[in-house]
Amino acid sequence: MFDETKPDDPVTNTPLQPATPTVTRLSDDSPDAARYRAILQRQIDEGAKRAADVITTIERDQPRDQIVRARAAGFDVAPTHGVRVRIADDWYQPTEFALGQIAARAGVPLPYLRELAAPQSAPWKHQLASEILGQHHGNAGDVRVLVRSVRGQLRGNGTHSFRTFALRVVCLNGMTRENLLKQVHLGARLSEAIEFSDRTHRLDTAASVSALRDVVRGALGPSGRDRMIEHIRAAHDRAMSKTQLSTATRALPKQVQKSVVDAFESPDVINLPEGNTAWRASNAISWVARHTEDAEMRLDLERAAGALV
Repeated sequence: MFDETKPDDPVTNTPLQPATPTVTRLSDDSPDAARYRAILQRQIDEGAKRAADVITTIERDQPRDQIVRARAAGFDVAPTHGVRVRIADDWYQPTEFALGQIAARAGVPLPYLRELAAPQSAPWKHQLASEILGQHHGNAGDVRVLVRSVRGQLRGNGTHSFRTFALRVVCLNGMTRENLLKQVHLGARLSEAIEFSDRTHRLDTAASVSALRDVVRGALGPSGRDRMIEHIRAAHDRAMSKTQLSTATRALPKQVQKSVVDAFESPDVINLPEGNTAWRASNAISWVARHTEDAEMRLDLERAAGALV
């Protein structure tokens, strides 16, 4: 709410060493090149359909932003259980993300608040959650906060980000690169202690839109494409062991991490590139992501894959 190779054949008494990975460039008129172009075109066509759905959703679900004093917010038990938030005369149901920002603003441990506000919790816990939040925000002084809602639901103030996505056509493994907008310095955030004019907010928004346009142009232009290729080549040349991969993925759930390591150590050289390299490790992560149903976990895995390149 309030702020979002297949290995070499073994030789007697000789340690097993992986073969050096090689890069093969296909001629433009080869059968394989034609097949991969067809696969890529299908992905582009399917993406265009999804993009149309996204644009429709964006046009339909226009966010409503309000700047209010924290002490003016009200909290109560929602009719569907859990906690709801009042802004002016309207009541909103907070998402999990928004609830996390509400907890941070109040200084309440999120796991504790989440337990109290869970729909399946006892009614007295819902009441306690609303009272705790009401007391904290009611005594927040003159602090102003941004409230973002969509169709009666508090969404929270998410991060403005832009990430490129790379697809390995031979197996459709994908990876998400870092947030490029984090590299753009637009000055400090507007302080919530000052009541800025609408003109200031419009200019701040215009600067963000202009920066996004420049970042997209740079990321998708020839120089951005060449940088991506160089990153992939460097990852292809950088050795990586099972231990290093385990360290790089230690933030993942244990079972997911095990699946990544198992894929990395498998003999598969079709869905994963050859060699014990950072490029293979990245593809091992994105291969697991392809077979993960949970959308949030899939995004986390694709970002982890991009972090290795």
